[in-house]
Parts: sequence; C-alpha cells; structure tokens
Amino acid sequence: MNNKELEARKEKIIKFVKEKKNLIQYILLIAILWLAYFIRSQNWGLLRDATTGRYISLELDSTLFLRYAQYIAEHGRLYAVDVMRNYPLGVNIDFGVFTSYFVAYMYKIVHVFVPSFTVEFADVVYPTVATVIAALFLFLFVRRLFDYRVALLSSLFLVTVPTFLYRSISSDHDILGIMFIFMTLYFFIVAWQSKKIRNNIIFGVCAAFTSILGYNTAGNMAIFFMIVGIFTLIHILLDSVKKSDIYVYSTWYLVNFSVLLGTGKLTLNRFLSDHTSSLPATIVFLTLCAYLLFNIKSIKHNKFIQKLLTKVPQGFAAFFLVIVFSVLFLISFFGFDFFMAMIRGFFSIFSSAFVGNRWASTVAENRRIFVIDWFSSFGWLLVWLFIIGLIILLYKLVKHLKDYKKLFYVYVTCVLAFIFSKYSEGSILNGKSLLSNILFYGSIIVLVGYTLYYYVKNYYEAGISSTIFTIELDPRYTFILVIALINIVGGTSAIRLFFELSTFVVIFSSFALIYIVDYCLSLKYTLLKYLAVILFVFVLFNPFSFAKGIIFEDIQSSYNQVKFSGPAYHSQWQSAGKWVRENTPKDAVFNHWWDYGYWVQSGFERTTVTDGGNRIGWWNYLTARNVLTAPNDSDALGFLYAHNVSYLLIIGDEVGKYSAYSLIGSDKNFDRYSYLTYMGLDSSLSKETRNGTLLVYTGGYPLDEDFVYNSKVYPKGTAIIGALIPLVNTVDNEGNVVSASVMQPKIVLQSQGEQLQLTVKCVYIDKLYYFGTYDYGGCIKVIPAVQGNQLNRLGAAIFVSRRVSESMFARLYLFGQDSKYFNLVYDDSSNIPLGLYNGRSLGPIKIWKVNYPDGFSLDKSEYNYYTRREFPDLSLTQF
Repeated sequence: MNNKELEARKEKIIKFVKEKKNLIQYILLIAILWLAYFIRSQNWGLLRDATTGRYISLELDSTLFLRYAQYIAEHGRLYAVDVMRNYPLGVNIDFGVFTSYFVAYMYKIVHVFVPSFTVEFADVVYPTVATVIAALFLFLFVRRLFDYRVALLSSLFLVTVPTFLYRSISSDHDILGIMFIFMTLYFFIVAWQSKKIRNNIIFGVCAAFTSILGYNTAGNMAIFFMIVGIFTLIHILLDSVKKSDIYVYSTWYLVNFSVLLGTGKLTLNRFLSDHTSSLPATIVFLTLCAYLLFNIKSIKHNKFIQKLLTKVPQGFAAFFLVIVFSVLFLISFFGFDFFMAMIRGFFSIFSSAFVGNRWASTVAENRRIFVIDWFSSFGWLLVWLFIIGLIILLYKLVKHLKDYKKLFYVYVTCVLAFIFSKYSEGSILNGKSLLSNILFYGSIIVLVGYTLYYYVKNYYEAGISSTIFTIELDPRYTFILVIALINIVGGTSAIRLFFELSTFVVIFSSFALIYIVDYCLSLKYTLLKYLAVILFVFVLFNPFSFAKGIIFEDIQSSYNQVKFSGPAYHSQWQSAGKWVRENTPKDAVFNHWWDYGYWVQSGFERTTVTDGGNRIGWWNYLTARNVLTAPNDSDALGFLYAHNVSYLLIIGDEVGKYSAYSLIGSDKNFDRYSYLTYMGLDSSLSKETRNGTLLVYTGGYPLDEDFVYNSKVYPKGTAIIGALIPLVNTVDNEGNVVSASVMQPKIVLQSQGEQLQLTVKCVYIDKLYYFGTYDYGGCIKVIPAVQGNQLNRLGAAIFVSRRVSESMFARLYLFGQDSKYFNLVYDDSSNIPLGLYNGRSLGPIKIWKVNYPDGFSLDKSEYNYYTRREFPDLSLTQF
C-alpha cells in the first residue's frame, strides 16, 4: 500500500469520525456508564445478613439511611423525631435525609415492574445508579466547558479511579450529593451560556431545585455554593456582569433560598451563620443588587457616586458597601460574639483540617491530608497532569491581557506555593511550620494583592486618559479555575474531602492530556503526531505489567477492590444482632461507644444513647468518662440510669480506640488519657529454664504519666520496651509437666541509657493473677497470635498501664472480672478471642445486662446533668 492510499484511507477515517462524531461519543459514553455499573456491581452478592437473608449496607453510616428508607417505603414519609437515637431525647430528622427518600421511591417505582425488587436491594443498587447519573452529568458539564473528548476522558477517569470508588459503592449520602453537584453545575452552565432570558430563568430554576435536593442530601453541596458565589463575585468585581449573569444568579438564589427557608429546611439562624453556603451566597446576591443600583440614573448621577467611581471600580464599591452594611447588621441584631464565631468559621476553611476539639481529632475522616497523599492515592502521573492542566488554564485565562506574562508568572508561582505549602507531615512543609505558613498565606495575599493592584492601577490610568478599562476573562476558564482552587483547599484539609477532590482532579488531568495531544498534532512533523497518539493510548490503556496504563490499572484495582468488599456489619455482628433480637426486650436501650449506634439500631433493632450522628457530644464524654474509663463500676450507674440503659456493649475494636475515648473522657488535665499497645513474643529471647519457661515480649510503650521509683521521677513518655513472664512447671513423680503456674511478671523500663526491671500488679493468661506487692501498678494480658496458619496461644501481649488497668473497660472486657452491677449475658470469645490475627487486632463482642441497685434513683439536678445537650464547661472539649 503506497503513501497515497494511506493518506486516502486516513482522510476517509477522519471524515467518518467528523460525520459520526455525535454517534461515536454517545456510544463511548454508554460504554463508560456500563463500565461504572459493571465494576460497582461485583460485590452485591456479598451484601447480605446471613441471619435474615436480607441485603444490608456496605458500611456504617449508610445503615441509618437504609433504616429510614425502609420506613418511608412502608409509610410514605419519615417521622419527625427518631426515638431510637439519643435516647431519651431522640433526634429531629427533618433535614439531610433525602438519600432515604431517593432509595425508598426508587424501590417503589422499580417494584411495580419487578415485584422481587426489595427496598434493601434498592439501597445496595442506589450508589451505582447515582454514579452512572453523576458520570453522565459530568460528561455534559465538561463538554460545555471544553469538548466531548475531555468530557469522555473525565467520565472514564471518574468511574475507574480508586479514590472515588469506596464512597460510590457504599450507600451513604456522599455519592448522591456528588450526583446533584454535577447536575447543578450543568444546569447552571446551560443557564449562564444561554442567550435567551427564558432559558436563563428555566435552567436557573433547574439548578436551584437540584441544589435544594443536594443541600438536603449531603454537606458537599456547599462546594457548589462556593463555586457559583466566587465565580459571580469575580465578574462583579471586574465590572464584566452581563444580563444573563443577573438573571441566572438571581433566579437560582431566590428560588433556592425561598424554598429552603419556606419549607423550614433552613432556619434563619443557620441561614445567617452558614459560612460555606447561604451567607456567602447572600453577600454575593446583595453585591449584585448594589452593583445594579449604581446603574440607576438618580444614583449614577449623584456627585458623590460619580467621584467614588472615578477612584474605585463599580464592582469594588458595591462589594465594599455590602460588606460594611452586613457587618453592622449582624453585630446589631445578633451580637459581636455571633459575628466573631462566623468569622472564625469562615477562616477555618483555610485551616488545618476543620479539627477544633478532642472529638473531631479522633474521627478518622477528619485526618489531615497532604499533597504527598495525592501522589500515593492518584498516582504521580495523574497529579502532575492535574497541575499541568491548571497551569495551562491559567495561561489561557490571561494571555490576551496587558502585561499578561507578569500576571501569569505571579499566578503560577502563587498556585504552586499554595499547593505545596502542605506537602507532607514529616517535612518542613507540613502546614504548621513558619515556612509552610508563609507559603500558604503569602500565596493568597500575593495572588489577591497583585490582582487588585493590576486591576486598580489600569483602571486608574484609564480614568486619567478618559478611556474605559475592563478585563474580559473567558468565563469558562474563570469557572473551572474557581473549582480548582476550592478543591485544592479541601484537598489539603481533611481526608473526608478527598472524595470530592477526585471528581475535579480528573477534569484537569483529562484537559491536560487532550491539550498536549492536540498541541503535538498541530505540529508539522508527521512522526511526532503518530508518536503523540501512540503515547496517549499507551499512557492510558497499556495492559502490560511494565508501565501499565492509568485506566487499565485503575480498572483492575477498582474491580478487585469491589469484588472482595463485604459488609462492615460482618458475620460477628450479624450473630450478635440475632441473639439480641431473640433474647432482649424490644424496648431495651443499649449503651456503647458511639461508632456502633447505627448497627445496633438497624441490625439489633434496639434503641441507643449515642451513634455516628454525634448530635450530643456531652453524652460521648459521659460514655467515655463515666462508663468506659470509670475507675469504679458504680460511677456508670447514674448516666446509664438517666438514659434507661438496659445493656452495655463493648467490642475488641475498643482496644485500638482507647486513646480516642480516654482523650474525650478526660478532664482539663487529661487525667484519663492513655493507650493500649501490643507486644510480640520474641522466640529468640524467650527460653526454657530449669523448672519452667521465661516468655519475653518486646515492643514499645511510652508511659502515659510520670512514674516515681526509688525517689526518682521517670517522666511521661519514658519507654517500656518489653515484658518478662516466668512460667513455673508443676511435674508429677515421673517428671511429666502437669501444669504451669504463673510467677510475677516484670517489665523493662528504659530511660536515658538506663534499664530497669520492674514487677507489675497483675497478669492475665488463662485468668487474672494478682500480686500483693509490685513496683509498677500496670498489668499484662497475654493473647493468642495467628500468623498464616500457625496459632500461638501465648504469641502476643497487651501492656495495660496503671490508668487503663483501673478502667471499667479493662476490668469487664480485658480481665473478665465479675460485677454486681453488670452481668455478662453475651460473649463470643469462643469464636473470636481477643488476639492478633495476621497483624490485625480482633476480639469478641461482649454484652452486659445492667443491674441497678434496689431503690436507685436520681434527683432532678442529676438527671438534668446526665441528659443535658451542651457541655457545662467547653474547656472539656479542647486540647
């Protein structure tokens, strides 16, 4: 085949693609949506409760929405107060539960055509449905901003990238919130790009209704409020407001907040104090109104206004006046404290991780993330494509402006400084160091400051020369860059925002890839064009283990992750739930650490005092202090009695969580704070003695309090590096070992090169052994360890400090001591004894029946103390 024939064939292919472009892109889109379904449907068969045969949710929080959906499916609507939560007060649930309505009515619709379709299965399927719809609207949204190629690639990345996966297969509200965000973004873009007033209003109303549904679904809808608010404000400040902007924003704002306020979904107090949604949106709306007022003849021709507008752009003047009047209004009607709390809330957006108290610091999803986490989660290539895409868009935004090169260099420098100011926790750029703060806050100040300088300087010079100066920015680029900056802030704050960051990283990465390919194809060198296309396909789809393609690797990773993702409410919980349903009264009330509330309410079908909603932090404090870490069993009775608690539940997870709830339950001086650590049996140091065995366990435990021995103080943090447990054999007349008795163990304390061996108070092996005299008041619990298929019943140990050994958790759960107030009624230790299983800590579920003394009661002040909603002293929540 000669060159002419090749060229002719190439022309035919290009012509066919151009003529069938719409058909091809929709075929590819359908394939992408099918891929989203295929990956996410792999674990549906695993999501069943073996004791009931019904489908269950994948993770914890979604269990609540399933319980609500079940009620809605049966009764048509949800009750106003959930009496199974936060007993005896209950929880008002008139807001944030649209996910349950979505699941219930999806069930009602499908059930008409498929009678075997259950509401529980609808809950399992719903995340996949929401993901498919989200990917569809992402495609439509990105196509409006760029083109169909970027849109298709963005959707493909979205449905395959592992960082987006877990929340898009769990039945929590986040994925539905993302679906509504993309729907709202699309409707807003269509409204704003339309040249017809009718379409501005119609699609503005559509955007309002999807944002209302999103607002009643998940907190991530605040992202849209910030995006559209900042985007509109930029155009006001730059005096580039068009009629379509006015119609679209006003329609969206008025419909959105009229419905939310009118239906009671948003209270006036929250409306004025929500620093991420309603308040910024309102300030932008008022600025838009003030901007329009300046165009009224009687105002425009006012001498003061005319003089003002020769010095300051109209948009700046409008914004300044609104800010001044807003501050005066808020302080006058709500007080200075309310205003300062609102300001602190606003600046917390830029702070470390939205963590301001003890409870928040113990929640995994509030953990700080850094840019290094981006690289480990997305892969270095996708992250650099995101950054390159950001830089390209910055260039395209300013390249037509006067002195654009300076502007571009300043913008790129500031954006890179902003991103990498929080590179990693272990580096100097850890978000806390002086250099890190200089880069972070300095980049914001320089970015805003230089932009203002550039704009005001040119505006003032134009006024002197009697010309009009305006900055015309492509609104598409402004819009998408606002999205990027908001997500960068979120993406270096808390891990719970990583899911949302994923959705926008894929847009910029896709844009960068397509831009680079287009640039190469525009060059004259034919070989380079072919290489660009080959490299593009190789980077994305290479199936071989060497330099595996991004998409191919993500599909494999996501598929395998879903295929083996079973329910967190696993067989151990399911069996306990079956026992509770069959052996306890239906009106029984359970107390436990807050994590498990939704499972007890749904799987056990019993009422709880606390749960994952954490509506009343004071009760978490009392559960931690008066129950789990209480030095006396009787300390728990007042709190439990006030809440009519019948049963106490503790699970092996509490070993790892001891540091969390002991922190939360401590006083101002952190009197209960401690932790539990595991030590492994060191076979090389353990040895047979003349009449027994010496077991040596090694590990590390920093002392949780100062320790005094022989008049010397060993400060908190001094390391305990090991434990020694001697076993003495009892032999019969023939020398055979009949049994082994436990001698008093020792721990090895290391301080500044000095090593001490100290006797301890107790040890638990087959039972608890106490020793009358000891050097250190802690204990050791010996537990089994499984490695591979090998079981060693003495393979590990838990070091229990003096503080922990005195807690109710240690007495009841670790050491199995009897209590006249707590009667053990359920214990699955025979199936899952507390131990290390291939490095993972697992343990039994134990349930105690609470026995109150005869005549036990509380006076009114005690009852009010135990059931109040707020902390009596806020310092108990602080570090």
